[in-house]
Amino acid sequence: MPSLEATWRRHAEAVVAGDAATVAADFTPAGMAKALATEAEPQPGRLTAYQVRSAGEHQVEIAYLGDVTRTMRTTWQETQPGTWQIIDIVEVAN
Repeated sequence: MPSLEATWRRHAEAVVAGDAATVAADFTPAGMAKALATEAEPQPGRLTAYQVRSAGEHQVEIAYLGDVTRTMRTTWQETQPGTWQIIDIVEVAN
């Protein structure tokens, strides 16, 4: 089973690569609704790299770097044994 930290990195890599299916699978329905309502996820295609930083228990800040840098704080929950998904997402000021 991948660790939560490995899941964060896989998620960030999927965002940078524009892998919408993998990104979407990382959200619970409530987390996805929040992301869509706030347009929280960075737009793929303009991103070239990312930086991951733990932000507390089950939270991570991921800075997506590219034409514009956006930092997102996500809260993750283990929804099934070994499966972590995003339950909340907010943009953090850079």
